[in-house]
Amino acid sequence: MISNEEMIGEIMNSKCMLLSKDNQFLFFGKIVHYDRINQKIRVEDYQHPELRMCFYQDTPIKIHATDRENDKCFILIEGTISLSMRTYLQMTPVRILKKEESRHYFRQTVMEPSLVSFVNQKAAGHPCMVVDLSGAGIAIQSKSIYEVGDQLWFFNQTFCKGGSVHNVICQVVRKHKLENHQYFYGCQFVDLKLDEEENLFRDIFALQAAGRRAHK
Repeated sequence: MISNEEMIGEIMNSKCMLLSKDNQFLFFGKIVHYDRINQKIRVEDYQHPELRMCFYQDTPIKIHATDRENDKCFILIEGTISLSMRTYLQMTPVRILKKEESRHYFRQTVMEPSLVSFVNQKAAGHPCMVVDLSGAGIAIQSKSIYEVGDQLWFFNQTFCKGGSVHNVICQVVRKHKLENHQYFYGCQFVDLKLDEEENLFRDIFALQAAGRRAHK
């Protein structure tokens, strides 16, 4: 059986997501040290030299990271904040789990209208429906005809009500013809910047939280 120290070692210095206890996305971080004697994990911001938010002691927090050795698995660490400094935070782990990553784990149904601004760098302005969203790509439905390999640019578009404004490029990787002269396109993000990836995950987790509240 794999130990907690071994599991933490598998994601050391890798990009991970820091989540609140209610699965609200906070920011991308990285584990830089594990004190196995005192059972403390030190986390820094993945991109910035200083943390962009502060935490109260004993605040519940989660760390989610994909296993470097097996990208079909992820490691989830649940714990509490024991120290919050300007450049790092310290976490006391309570539970560490290793699970199989589901393809739809962070794929969220959206069903909101949007606009394809450019196609292969040419102005388009094609209306579409955002079917679902993940950190890796977007699925849309549209009457416009694209081919696998085409690059679609969503410029200053929102993918959900009250969400972030996005500026992303994606490539069509799947295409299916639907009824009523509509097409379904599965698209993968291209050259996604870290700040934009953070905005996408904020939208995804906000939609998931809204869905849970609606079903209570």
